[in-house]
This record gives sequence, C-alpha cells and structure tokens, in this order.
Amino acid sequence: MISEEQLIKWLAQKNENYRQNDIPPKRRPFLALSDLSKEFRISLSFDSKLAKGIFNWFTANTQPGSHAMGSLFTGVFYFDACFWPVFIPIGYGRFKLNALASLETMPEQMKSQLQQNQKEIEIYCCYWIDCVDFAYGLDDLRKDQKIPILGKSFLENGEREIESVISQLSFERPNSKAILSARMAVEIFLKSLLVVKGNKNEADLRGIGHDISEAMNQCFTLTSAKEFAALKSMLGIFPDVSARYTGNEFPMRTVWEAYCIAQATATMVVRILSGRDSRPKINIIPKS
Repeated sequence: MISEEQLIKWLAQKNENYRQNDIPPKRRPFLALSDLSKEFRISLSFDSKLAKGIFNWFTANTQPGSHAMGSLFTGVFYFDACFWPVFIPIGYGRFKLNALASLETMPEQMKSQLQQNQKEIEIYCCYWIDCVDFAYGLDDLRKDQKIPILGKSFLENGEREIESVISQLSFERPNSKAILSARMAVEIFLKSLLVVKGNKNEADLRGIGHDISEAMNQCFTLTSAKEFAALKSMLGIFPDVSARYTGNEFPMRTVWEAYCIAQATATMVVRILSGRDSRPKINIIPKS
C-alpha cells in the first residue's frame, strides 16, 4: 500500500506531467485515479477514502473551482413518457455498479414499477450497460496514443453529437429534432471505426457521404460484428439528412428509439476499439 508521503510526492510529479501536457485541471484527478490504479495495482472506487484524498489534493493545488465532481457519463432513459437521467459513476480497478442506482432522480416507487415490467427493465439494463462501456471505453480511448489524429477527431465529434442528443432530450420540453443529432452520431461513430481500424482517409469518407447504411455495411465487412447487421435493419427510423431544413416534429417514442440506436452504434464502435465489453461479465437484470 502506498504511504501518504509517497502519494503526495507521486501526485506532485503527476500534476507536473499533466501540466506540461496541457491537461485541464478538471481532468487531472480522474487521470491520476486511473494511473494510480494501474501503476500500484490498487482497486479504487470513486467514493473511497483514497480517491477523495486525491480529489482534495488537486483541489488544493490547482485552479479553484475547477474540480466540480460529476458522473463519467450521463445518459437518459425514457419511461412513463418522461426522460430520466442515467448517471454512470466514476471508479477505477475493481468496483461495483448498480443499474437502478444510476436512476438517481427517479422515485423509488417508480423504480419498483420499472423493475416489475420485464420488457422495460430488460431494455433499461441493456441501455445501461451500453452507457457503462461507452463511458469507460471512451475514457480509455482518450488516453490511447496509438489512435491517429483523424480518428481521435471523429471520436471526439461523435461524443459531442451523443451529448447533444442527450441534452436536447433532457429539457423540460424535449426537442424532437434530437433525432437529427442521433443520425449524425451514428454516421460519425461509424466513420471513426473506418478511420481507426480500416485506415480510411478523408477522401474515402467523402465517398460515403451521409449514407449511414453504406457506412454500416463497410463496418460489418471490416469487423464481421453481427451487431452491425442488426443495427442496419433499424436505420429506417432516421429521417433523411435534408430533414434538418424542415419543421417536422417526431413522436418522442420514435426519437427515443433513434437515440438508442445511436447509443448502441457508438458503444459498439467503442467496444471494438477499446476492447472493453462488460456484457458477458455482468448479470445486469436486477432481481425483484
């Protein structure tokens, strides 16, 4: 176990390294948690005494107010005609996550109703594990120095599109135009995979244009991942790119399903590139 004196010395050196690499103060404690877990083979949960000590150290040694804590990723789940935030907490090493605990703002009675609805709880748990792998896998990819600059750019833009969908659905009056951002997220993440794993360049991507069906075909050919074949059959839910110029509204259930396809596509790409896939390891269906 690392001593307090060792930890302080280690944090000071890491902070200097992060500073030299222009890593923003807000990201440093999370990166330090990951690095500490790997270098010292320590299992850390976000609420552990050691993790809190690391956050306190960075709070005291970097810009005031730059370390407001939050989830690693926040998705949304559609239930009872409302969108509920799904908070994926931060943890490194071996730690436990609870699917229903991620629905922090949902009343317990409503959680019980969700849990008793077999179809809805299965949809939720599949969505939740997609969010978990997306959050932690993307965090891995941000630190992967082997990913080409173009690939990193596409991954970052894809993440922004996913966040845009979630933001638009999190309003008091959700914006049905979020379906267009969901479509764009599908396109960008598929192209991310073609760049990183298929060595495609910008000219190749221009040849695909906005044809997400063709992009999906190429990803399936590249990886043979059966999930792409299943996802391709669902792409008909998305309007044409030209719909951005019209004022058409879309049913919220349709928008939710479109977002689920976008999140599943994004997560599939992240799983392939990061190697992180929690599905076989976790029994995600909570017991009643």
